Amino acid sequence: MEIRIDYTVEYRDRRSACVTVRPDGSVRVLAGRMFSLAFLDEFVAKKAVWIIERQTFYARMSDFAPEVYLLGRRYEVVCVHGEGRRGVERDDAGGRLVVRAPEGAEERTLRRWFAAEAERELPRIFREEEERVLPLVRAKAPSVGVVGVRSFYGRCHTATGNIDLARMLIHAPEECVRAICCHELAHLVYKSHGARFKALLGRICPQADEATALLECRGCAPWEGR
Repeated sequence: MEIRIDYTVEYRDRRSACVTVRPDGSVRVLAGRMFSLAFLDEFVAKKAVWIIERQTFYARMSDFAPEVYLLGRRYEVVCVHGEGRRGVERDDAGGRLVVRAPEGAEERTLRRWFAAEAERELPRIFREEEERVLPLVRAKAPSVGVVGVRSFYGRCHTATGNIDLARMLIHAPEECVRAICCHELAHLVYKSHGARFKALLGRICPQADEATALLECRGCAPWEGR
């Protein structure tokens, strides 16, 4: 069965033809003036599989990327295509993340940006909590790492005191992140989740149970949004 692809043609002074798929799913052909419509029909038909893949991608983007979360705050994702510098601009006033990337590279660009934000923000939050609770915990973590796992939110290596925080926490509300940090800080004193551990956690983070319950209920909203 032949697949029919609707498209528009824009003739230019060029010696070749190329196909682009816009984010709205429409198909545009840029072609030299010497190419007939019959030739272009065949040209587009040969690229039907690729075109449908791109249309499916953009349809999926419209479904799962209208919004994302950064430390619990909702941002609208706006994609800008072009040949300029690739990256993400954060517009707090407008509540937007402007993703500048070539077509097809939007997801990868945004994921890399979130990973960089996690590397910067999560250790900062941890160290802030560490300083705040130091009079009670009386211990500091030698190092704080950010790891790309989904099996835990935080982990304390009790033998070394090193702390790992899950990268996905960058999407969670900040109060939840701080509760996780306090949980791991308490493990610097008590390895198990016994009564003394719970008592210490209650002193350094009274809202720990509530914040953890919220995190367990909602999870770390993935970058794709809701």
